[in-house]
Amino acid sequence: MDITASSFYHLLPEILSRLSDCCFVALDLEFSGVPISLKKSNEIQSLQERYEELKQGAEKYQILQVGLTIGHEDAEKGQYILRPYNLYLNPIIDSGLDVQRDFTFQSTAMRFLFRNRFSMSSVFDQGVGYLSLEEVNRAVARVTQKSGLPETRQTLKVDDSAPESFAFLNTVRALVNQWVGHSDAQPRDKYLNIPPPGSSTDPAEFSPMPGELSRHQKKLVHGLIETEYPYLTASSMGLFIQVFQRDDKREADQDASRMMEKNQQIRKSKGFGWVVEALVGGDLSDLDPSCFQSDILVGRSLVKAKKAADAVKQQLRTNQFLVVGHNLFVDLVYFCRCFVSPLPDSVMDFQVMARRLFPRVIDTKYLASHGCGDLNPPSSLGRVNQDLLHVGAPMIVLHDYHQKYRRRPAEHEAGYDSLLTAQVFLRLSVQLRDTVPRMKKEELNHITATSLRMEESFGSEPPSRSPQSTNCPDAHAKVNKGELIPRRGAPFWEHYGNRLHVVRTQWSAAHCVSAACQQKETTLVRRSYATATTPSPDTAAPVYPVVKPTYTINAGVVLSRPPQITRDLHPFEKAYHFYQRRLNERLALPFTKYFYFKRGTPADEDWKRKIKERHTPARDIGNYNAYSPDAWNDELLVGAPESDPAYQAEMLIRDAEETVNATSQDTSKREEIPRPYPRVTEADEKGDFRSLNRALQRTLYLVVRDKFGHWRFPRSPVEQDETLRLAAERTLAQTAGVNMNTWMVGYHPVGHHVKTYRRPTDTGLQGAKTFFMKGRIMGGQADLSGNNQELQDFRWLSKEEIGQHVVDHYYSSVKNMLADR
Repeated sequence: MDITASSFYHLLPEILSRLSDCCFVALDLEFSGVPISLKKSNEIQSLQERYEELKQGAEKYQILQVGLTIGHEDAEKGQYILRPYNLYLNPIIDSGLDVQRDFTFQSTAMRFLFRNRFSMSSVFDQGVGYLSLEEVNRAVARVTQKSGLPETRQTLKVDDSAPESFAFLNTVRALVNQWVGHSDAQPRDKYLNIPPPGSSTDPAEFSPMPGELSRHQKKLVHGLIETEYPYLTASSMGLFIQVFQRDDKREADQDASRMMEKNQQIRKSKGFGWVVEALVGGDLSDLDPSCFQSDILVGRSLVKAKKAADAVKQQLRTNQFLVVGHNLFVDLVYFCRCFVSPLPDSVMDFQVMARRLFPRVIDTKYLASHGCGDLNPPSSLGRVNQDLLHVGAPMIVLHDYHQKYRRRPAEHEAGYDSLLTAQVFLRLSVQLRDTVPRMKKEELNHITATSLRMEESFGSEPPSRSPQSTNCPDAHAKVNKGELIPRRGAPFWEHYGNRLHVVRTQWSAAHCVSAACQQKETTLVRRSYATATTPSPDTAAPVYPVVKPTYTINAGVVLSRPPQITRDLHPFEKAYHFYQRRLNERLALPFTKYFYFKRGTPADEDWKRKIKERHTPARDIGNYNAYSPDAWNDELLVGAPESDPAYQAEMLIRDAEETVNATSQDTSKREEIPRPYPRVTEADEKGDFRSLNRALQRTLYLVVRDKFGHWRFPRSPVEQDETLRLAAERTLAQTAGVNMNTWMVGYHPVGHHVKTYRRPTDTGLQGAKTFFMKGRIMGGQADLSGNNQELQDFRWLSKEEIGQHVVDHYYSSVKNMLADR
């Protein structure tokens, strides 16, 4: 269900009521930015370093969208009812609360959001406002300080260089003293206006008391009354100030009224903060019962509404529902920083903070990857959900209210992802309930060190009220059938509960190693989702042999320099273009020379001389007369130089030089017009294959020669936890140096080459497979001085030249990746 700012307060009672008696809540967040690690992709971090990165990102970036899926268990029917909610968060705070908030957007995160059709305008147009617990306390403290404490009075200070201000203050002081000093015989007015009626309003006439007060003068009047007349009060009335007797009771009533209005404004601005307090077990005592006057929950009676609100508050205090998330560690860090309070410096202190706020959590990423025996298990939410689509238990029902009145959350939205997380949790918990390994205490303590443990014992202290501890007599039988998730106290919760998956840390790496060692280094137990129900405990899990790698995987780089100029024309193309020039000369209107040259002028005489030589106004089509009887003969013989573009350019330049030198005043030197650069460069003439300034009409590719004398493209083995693109970038830097400005075109290889060894190596490798990534060079030059592969030489070659340098088997694999031009 999409929740907007206009519908939030109408749906808030429903959300709180659903939270009060739910079984679990699936949480997903969308951020305006994520922390970027400064370490390489293959380096392992400590848990503290990973937490510090997330903490830095959570303090800088904002939560833009929240997805909540509230799950209820119907034990009698053996099904789970899911209600997804999707809402945008508006980071703008009401300016009247005296609370400021900075928010930042990251370019990479914005590209991801826009690629998935994230509506950034909805964040501000329809986003729900919120206040964190820290901001609420700060706003309340500011209101209390302003309304309950006396204002600090300071001595009035006036600049000595402003005599007009001194004169103005003396005049105001005299008026106030005169008004205060009235006796009972001459009663004074109830108030004093400054300036008094009848003051001078002429700006040209100097007067210590003008007819209208400026902002500076108003400030001086207020300061004078506050410092010298504490028993009086000054109130601005637009163009003048009114002074009257201070009434402490009225002032106290006004302060109390302002404080009440501010508190109501704070409660109204909390917005999504009500849901946050319900999730973390906060204080909902100031929740307005009148918002529970909804036909969905109760009748329109205010008494019933108050009873319903009190019942929901009481249920929220006692119901310890389960919080489910995918990669929940990141969401909890951002959630606590955005909605609760600043984050502690230590990850252990954050562990205590998160355990206090969320006593019971499940991380589906940890659930999908821990203990499966795979060194690199697929744990993305979409992939895991895709693998579990065929699993039919337990029965999951999407509430019909959302299908009737709202659209289903779109893909990649927070609401949709939270719905997928809820479905993955239900199906995985049923699949894994009986496959939990029976471990010794010391083994369990070792695995605890491979993740962030939220609580010592998940099932040791059951809540006072839990949907999982229902009184349904057939509950345990349905659990055994896979229709319900495991009950509290089952080994499943001891093994998977309150542990968070933390990626790219030494803990997760140690976990993968320990999982492989548990299978005696010979077999790996892989998790299977092929059946709808889980096998009985006495059924052995399928065992598959370890598949050792038989080929080395290399990342190759096809680095190219595109053509710099257009290709040379074919002789037929040259003849055709020249024919079109002469045809246009023959069909064009006669050249009106007297429009350009006046009779008898040197320009006219020069024109007559040139027209006798070439018989045509055109300067680049040779000797041709378009108005003679032989005008039809406008073609050239084979080999005629007039059709060469270089000849035509030379003729145009010579004519321009003759014109410039004929009209120049300085005849001592001849002026020359610069010629175009030649299409054949000096590097072409010398045969310099290392230069990028050669074969300008062709695409050139970087090839290197190894220590065995073989020419090939740069390549190196792909390291652990490294993508092909990252490996290609690293390969280019390690082989050809860093003095090149390059760009990788895509994320997928454009080809591959397989090399099979004549005999297997000592490690059992059969050969090497190289996958080539496409790149472009935009500046710089290759440098092999610091390469780590003992490369001897490099060249920039075209496609045909590469075929002459590399072996035939290699060229047959790479030739289709190369451009013909």
